[in-house]
Amino acid sequence: MKILQIDKFYYPKYGTGKHVFTLTRELEKQGHTVIPFSMEDEKNEPTPWSTYFVSNVDVSKISFSWKGIKIAFRMIYSFGARRKIRELIEKEKPDIAHIHLIHHHISPSILYELKKQGIPIVQTVHDYKLIHPNYFMWCNNAPCEKVRKHRWNKLIFHRCMKHSLVGSIWLGIETTIHALIGAYKKSIDVWIAPSEFVKRMLVEGGYPEEKIVVLPHALDMHELLTNDYELRTNNTSLRPSSRREPSVPPLREGGGGVSGVDGYLLFFGRLSPERGVDRLLDALKEMPDMPLIIAGDGEMGAQLKDQVKKNGLRNVEFVGYKSGQELKQLIHNARAVVVPTLSHEIFGMSALEAMALGKPIIASHRGALPELVENGKNGWLIDPENKDEFRMALKECMSRDDLIEQFGRASQQKVKELTINKYCAKIVGCYSELITAKYGRESS
Repeated sequence: MKILQIDKFYYPKYGTGKHVFTLTRELEKQGHTVIPFSMEDEKNEPTPWSTYFVSNVDVSKISFSWKGIKIAFRMIYSFGARRKIRELIEKEKPDIAHIHLIHHHISPSILYELKKQGIPIVQTVHDYKLIHPNYFMWCNNAPCEKVRKHRWNKLIFHRCMKHSLVGSIWLGIETTIHALIGAYKKSIDVWIAPSEFVKRMLVEGGYPEEKIVVLPHALDMHELLTNDYELRTNNTSLRPSSRREPSVPPLREGGGGVSGVDGYLLFFGRLSPERGVDRLLDALKEMPDMPLIIAGDGEMGAQLKDQVKKNGLRNVEFVGYKSGQELKQLIHNARAVVVPTLSHEIFGMSALEAMALGKPIIASHRGALPELVENGKNGWLIDPENKDEFRMALKECMSRDDLIEQFGRASQQKVKELTINKYCAKIVGCYSELITAKYGRESS
């Protein structure tokens, strides 16, 4: 089967990029041809199809200047992107297109060309852009409900686009036009929601329930439990290295992989307001000796470091962005991983990775996280705005060695079905069913 894999970034940028690359590797491993379509960028992985990529655009430079207006119109409809994908389709004749993130940088213009060429379209939902102008449905440092209910005038008032008035105006125009013309609703054949929560949100937003398939994200367990995973190109996209060694100490038979009863709390991820790291530090204010490692970078980095200093938190350490082997070692040596998200979590990939390595999770009860973390079974579900509740969970985590072992085992048990090979088989089944049932032809 020839599969167009479409995402605006062609490098592992946070969760979405990692997901796309992991899926690509597994699809190729199963014998399929994966053809990327993306945006030009110096950070891109090498690929022979880069000549078809759309030109790079910095949407942060949107304004009411002539150059800024050109960027805004490209966000709404990119003629260049439609031309490029037409050329790629004519050259490769793909069986199906799998969309990930295309808003702003590529635009829905490519959807019209895909439909014109008779190519079925699947989209994995990685954010809330289909129902809200802000990726995380986050405005004024809080989950935004008013704008989600199609009250686009509130978008400008709340400055949902990074607190920018100009950016929010253009974002409102883009969102309104795409909603009015049904750019996504009339083009996409199947949406893949990573959680039941996301499916409910899409249905509330007017998307047809019968066209939404719930398929939780998955992990490449072999990659997770092996050393120095290399990205290599071979005509198409990424291939794993053939030389792999265990990267973490072996998990104890039947156990949770916990390295011991000591250890530290760990947060890893983007340091941005919706991640709730400031609430975690607030909860630690009366527990200054509790060890915490924060791995990540982002717009709140300096503010969080000031908060640590102000609150006299002696055992909080910032180690910067970590990935690969370094991140796996941090997770393995941690006592538990904290996911204090304030926004409506789409899925919870950081929680899933930690669970696979046998770690209990202290997570907020926002969004899809309760689908991964069961309170009292493999972790603690808390309200990150409730300091007393948060502290109680932190104290119990640090004092109950028996729960660390018990919850660690339960975490691994819960994720054992969420492997990339099983995920890929379901994705391919979705592709084949759509191609056959909707278009009356077999996939190649």
